[in-house]
Amino acid sequence: MFWIHAGPHKTASSYIQDILQVNRQHLQQRGVFVAKKSDAKTFARHFNNGEIDAIQQLKFIRKKGNKCKLLSSEWLHPTILNSGSISKLELLSNKINSKIGLIFFIRDQASWINSMYCHTIRRLYHRRDFAEFAKSWCVQKNYWTLDWCTKFENLNTSGIDHKYIVMSSIKSSDPVEDLMQAIGFNYPQNEWQTKTINSVNIQPGTRGIWLSKICKEICDSLDVNTEELKNRGQEIRDIAIKKRWHLEKFYGFNQDLYNEITANFDQSNRTFADNHLNNEWRHFFPHKSVVKSVYHYPKDEYELIELEKSLLGALERMNFPRSKLKEASSLFQDYATREQPS
Repeated sequence: MFWIHAGPHKTASSYIQDILQVNRQHLQQRGVFVAKKSDAKTFARHFNNGEIDAIQQLKFIRKKGNKCKLLSSEWLHPTILNSGSISKLELLSNKINSKIGLIFFIRDQASWINSMYCHTIRRLYHRRDFAEFAKSWCVQKNYWTLDWCTKFENLNTSGIDHKYIVMSSIKSSDPVEDLMQAIGFNYPQNEWQTKTINSVNIQPGTRGIWLSKICKEICDSLDVNTEELKNRGQEIRDIAIKKRWHLEKFYGFNQDLYNEITANFDQSNRTFADNHLNNEWRHFFPHKSVVKSVYHYPKDEYELIELEKSLLGALERMNFPRSKLKEASSLFQDYATREQPS
């Protein structure tokens, strides 16, 4: 059996992959052959390009003697869910003479939106208002949609084996343990080799999000292409971790917005849970009271200076044009104080 864990993004994929990699030898001894990250990346590239013959030649695919193969790559999502990809999976299954199964982790939409917002803001992809960003997911119509019934419709009506694993605060199990149980292996957490948590996906906290948005706004104002900046998703996050800003988590929902988003997906969630999760949606994701947690502006001169120094240092390390640093400083002063009460 060949199992493919395909995310989606922001469902602990990096953590899962790190733990699987450091336990590859132990898992192989138990009959589970885990693809190396490089092999998973190559597989995803070939699959997304429709290169099935190239996939057949991968050493990981050709390896014999294991009860089960497991590959993890969130970069297969959402391509792997379209109708053409389902056909490609069926073709690949025949060519390699092995059944193929897909595994996806399921989060509630509100928590996923909050995580994705933090991810895209810290990587300087945009500087959108949180409420606007959240509501935009209610009208997504392609395979990026958060309507799980629509997203997985092609898979659910195909003959491809598939499993959904719930990521919920009511569950105490580790996602890797859940993954192993889903493919039929009991691999208790206390037997795993552990790994230091990678900081790459740590949320930078309320100040880090605020500073990232201002950084993006300054770059846009000065016609600096953020895609050309070095380590643009890391510098402010690293500052946030060093200064412990990350401990004050960003949460963009107030109660009204949370209610609006959850209501939008409510009927689809109920249907999906009834058909595929063996329990009610509210069992896994109870409706809750929420408190918005955001950073608005520096509370005093000291904090303003600290934030400006942090931003300018980050810009320098990102190879921001030195000729524009003075303008960036001036713009920061304007942007940082515009929301302060008069």
